[in-house]
Amino acid sequence: MTNQGWFSFQTKLTYWKNGFNLIKVGPWQDATVDFGLVRKWVQTCKEDHPESVCGTPNIPLREDAEREFRLIDIEKMCVVLAPSTEEYAALSYVWGKSGAKLELVKSNQSAIETEGSLLEHHLPETISDAMSVCKELGINYLWVDALCIVQDAAEIKLSQITSMDKIYSNASLTIIALAATSGASGLVGTANRPRQEWLFSPREYLPQMHETKSSLPNELLAAVWNTRGWTYQERILSRRCLYFGQSSVYFQCRQVLSWKETHLQYPKGIRDLFVSYGRWGPSKGEEFTKYCECVESYTRRELTQKSDMINAFTGASEALSSTFKTTFFLGLPEKFFHSALVWYFNHNEQRPQSGERTDFPSWSWAGSLG
Repeated sequence: MTNQGWFSFQTKLTYWKNGFNLIKVGPWQDATVDFGLVRKWVQTCKEDHPESVCGTPNIPLREDAEREFRLIDIEKMCVVLAPSTEEYAALSYVWGKSGAKLELVKSNQSAIETEGSLLEHHLPETISDAMSVCKELGINYLWVDALCIVQDAAEIKLSQITSMDKIYSNASLTIIALAATSGASGLVGTANRPRQEWLFSPREYLPQMHETKSSLPNELLAAVWNTRGWTYQERILSRRCLYFGQSSVYFQCRQVLSWKETHLQYPKGIRDLFVSYGRWGPSKGEEFTKYCECVESYTRRELTQKSDMINAFTGASEALSSTFKTTFFLGLPEKFFHSALVWYFNHNEQRPQSGERTDFPSWSWAGSLG
């Protein structure tokens, strides 16, 4: 498995208060993200890390998908057909129960593709903040599912869904709204959403006094973003990720773990949080094991629409298909089809209730509701 890494900053002071509760206090160095430091992280990755590990592969999309591949042009403030050679960022976020406030549909497509049109709409805060981040990093194009896929054009939408592996792999950077619970949450630490001056967090540990680093694994595992089905493939397919947490911003690539001036190789437990699909072992046994790990991780997540069970895994299955030299049928690889049929419910997981149905057959894990 490829080593991966993330950069983080901001420290939190832990101390004993009133002899009863341990309080974690986070005095921010700045109310907003130091984008100069973020630019340095990205540039270091581009210049110093092996192209085979962290490089953007520029995998061509299928012809039908490429014809309809759109990006937000941040300078022109509209949605455009993607220029073939331009660098772009992708956004990974949780839509939330209310969904997206603005979506690209047939009825507004012409208007949204008109220069300056996005200035006239109230964009979801997470999307608006991501566009601001792109400006800070000198990236003029941003891919966002709600605005770059025609949501009510079935064939176009399917062509983009089946190209998710390439869309996220080809992105120079994926902006992850880790602390956001909906499209209206925004990105904490951007100009429109400065951090609070102090953050108090009760803890029930033994009294002690020490300085600790912000921990991406802890915040990642606790995030709503990490429970959603669609975000699974968005994370594992991305080469570089910029996470916006509640108290810190983190940069993760596939090479090192770093914060401030410290550079460390990943501890094994942290390495296992991420999957590098480009290095999923050559032997059949390793391939099938990796497939099982992916399905187990994915099916623990939640989907608003259970009918999306296969769609939200399509990017991952396309990447697995390319690496394993096989095709997938309803979530199962043909190369290991008989073995893949022998799935079962984890005894700790809830079984689907009587009357719950999906469009998938019972022999596929996709028919189990996850």
